[in-house]
Amino acid sequence: MRYFLLLAFICVLASCSASSTSSNPESLQRARSIAASPEALTSFLRDTTAKSYTSEHGTQFSYFGADGSYNLVYPGNTSVLKGRWEVRGSGGAARICYSYTVRSFNPATRNRSEPGDWSCNPAIGSLIRWREIRDGDPLNLANTTLLPRILPKGLNLSLPGAAKAVGLSTSMSDNKSPNPDKAADARVG
Repeated sequence: MRYFLLLAFICVLASCSASSTSSNPESLQRARSIAASPEALTSFLRDTTAKSYTSEHGTQFSYFGADGSYNLVYPGNTSVLKGRWEVRGSGGAARICYSYTVRSFNPATRNRSEPGDWSCNPAIGSLIRWREIRDGDPLNLANTTLLPRILPKGLNLSLPGAAKAVGLSTSMSDNKSPNPDKAADARVG
């Protein structure tokens, strides 16, 4: 039940600072190395939770299941969006692809998709945008369906901050993002 309180408490923390999605050459090189082969990229993402924040989308939390399942918390949704993920292409052309089990709508791009449709994003850009990538499912997204509140668009909250807000352990793996938000863990305090 505590997991369902995630978004209720997140609303209280809406004053968390925003982080830039810019990257440096070292981050870009690391992202290219991770995406060098479909196998390496799949292995890197398998059983991880990623966090991104952009002004267009707000904060998103994504769990990449080891079995190819995908779970997304997106601002404006009342539930965890369930689907599948896979890597297509290789090297600089590698893409991370998603398919959802229900109709979906991306308010930033205005694109709609039907259940089973696949959409893909360049892997290197995604790796740079995800300012946190941690092993496992610290927010229990794979086992959560309905959310009690809508995640506000303007919120930028770290994974440990979200875990703390719902009484989950903030002890989690190191952030392995190639472009980490250095201030994210400092906001947990």
